[in-house]
Amino acid sequence: MAVAVMKVNMLMLDETNEPTRISFNVEDTIADAAEWIAMFLGVGPYVQVRDAVIGVTDLGHQKTQATNLVEAPSDGAPAVATAQRESVLRIFYQDTVTGKKYRLGIPGFKPALRTAGTDQASFAAGAMLTLKNELEQNVFSEDGNPIVVLAGEFTGRNN
Repeated sequence: MAVAVMKVNMLMLDETNEPTRISFNVEDTIADAAEWIAMFLGVGPYVQVRDAVIGVTDLGHQKTQATNLVEAPSDGAPAVATAQRESVLRIFYQDTVTGKKYRLGIPGFKPALRTAGTDQASFAAGAMLTLKNELEQNVFSEDGNPIVVLAGEFTGRNN
């Protein structure tokens, strides 16, 4: 069953202050003023996904926009040399109703998340398992349907 969705955009900075964006859809639960207030206070499905994304990247989090919501933690440019926007964790997921496939890119992934000898991501434990669970529980396709994470891979510039 499709749900109403709102687009969430996260602005991130790499260690050279170059910006990049991460976008995903979450269920639009804004029905009244109380829910708007809760969202401004950092409560809601976008928060869990945002935190899971931050947990797998070295990039600095600049702001989050969801519909009319703007979050600006002002992390600034990170000092970590591995915080490169060209290093991307690509998550492949599928709409469980229509079968359409999508890709989410999370730049500046933490090198420690990589398994030696492979570019494939493992969602078996830790931050990667948290990310997978939060995506599947809180992110929807552009059609408003639930999604399932199919795979992930670590890539570099222009891959």
